Amino acid sequence: MPVSNYVIRAATKDDASDLAYLINLAGDGLPHFIWRGIADIGQTPLEVGAARASRETGAFSYRNAFVIDEPGTEPGKVAAMLLGYPQPSIMDAAIAGVPAPIQPLVQLEALAADSWYVNGLATSPDCQGKGMGSLLLEFAEQLARAANKAQMSLIVASENHFAKRLYQKAGYQIKAQLPVIPYDEIDSNKSPMAQWELMIKSL
Repeated sequence: MPVSNYVIRAATKDDASDLAYLINLAGDGLPHFIWRGIADIGQTPLEVGAARASRETGAFSYRNAFVIDEPGTEPGKVAAMLLGYPQPSIMDAAIAGVPAPIQPLVQLEALAADSWYVNGLATSPDCQGKGMGSLLLEFAEQLARAANKAQMSLIVASENHFAKRLYQKAGYQIKAQLPVIPYDEIDSNKSPMAQWELMIKSL
């Protein structure tokens, strides 16, 4: 299907489970690590993620997400997701009480204050390579300009070469790096993640 035929829509609460699955893909398993730590007895990490995605407030809320449905599915199954929002002009980089694997992300995110932050961008494995990620990145820039932001920002793992090529092609450049603090949801089948990289694009 031509990229021009894809429809971007605002996410709804009904998309919460798909959003949780996709943000875990985008976050290299770190969301799963966080959710497992706060899950109730008998509750799976993805159930925690879906509950959080259903909230009306918070960074990981369906209200901050936009999706493309998988072509030919009825009702629509989410194929790709953008989660993002404008950052405040001043951000707190304090890491006291923050779980160790998340600390470098907090510190890097604080370096991108007053930007429009792409918290997560992901496409389901069976829909990758069809241009959905690029289309959602372009849409994010439209949202950033509408919010009067002069910069885009995102954080990516240094070994996520596929995503980095996409971001670099779109004009993002690495501005800062911090070491990944290992967590037990890292996919052992992938190359070890060495760094989290903050990437910035000026608009």
